Amino acid sequence: MLDLSQTDLIKEIEKPGNKEFVEITNYSISFEPKPIIMVEFNSSGPRLSDIEYYFRQIAKNEHIAKSVGTSLHLSVDIKKLNTDIANVFGIVVKVKANEISKSGDVNWHEGLKKLKDDVGYRDVRLEFSYPRVKEVSVGTLRKNVFGLKFARNILDWLNGNPNNIESIDDLKMTYQVNGSEEIVDLDFIKNKTTSIISIPADNAIQRREFNFEVGTEFNKYLSTGKTTLEPKQ
Repeated sequence: MLDLSQTDLIKEIEKPGNKEFVEITNYSISFEPKPIIMVEFNSSGPRLSDIEYYFRQIAKNEHIAKSVGTSLHLSVDIKKLNTDIANVFGIVVKVKANEISKSGDVNWHEGLKKLKDDVGYRDVRLEFSYPRVKEVSVGTLRKNVFGLKFARNILDWLNGNPNNIESIDDLKMTYQVNGSEEIVDLDFIKNKTTSIISIPADNAIQRREFNFEVGTEFNKYLSTGKTTLEPKQ
């Protein structure tokens, strides 16, 4: 194990032979109208709470901000979904083992925790399927009351704290919303606002070119709420 100062550690990391072992978390900053940082986030990288802690410590040490908060920008608004959801036909959920064991105050975790305790497995993944039965008198699918209640408990939990999504390894729902007969399949883990940016391979390792392309897309999203979904030809 190396015992290095912060400066020496950075020099060690920047050596060509060591770069392949280092994961870089990219970010872009918009300063108008107030500082907003877009940070790369993926399942193999640091947790969202770790990223938030990192920036909070910098802000505190450098006296540049009184508070720091994080949020995931999702393609489906979970708060709106919680209001609009009208029926549920399927739920797949897997909660990280360490989260199940400390989830006594989370109602919808109780069944998973009991099953884990009963069977002794470290991880528990449940898949629920609810019948799609048409009510002849009204011509719509019968409402699955228990499935809808369970789904809303999960949505309430996600709305309560954006970082709760980190406790989940898998979460999918099949549902309908008010005023629509369309059946929707939603993968919550992949439910991220997406931009597609084309960067030539030669430029990807050049920090300035990379930041320009990503920063331009970030500014577009902040000003219009829209993202680029087709790569540049």
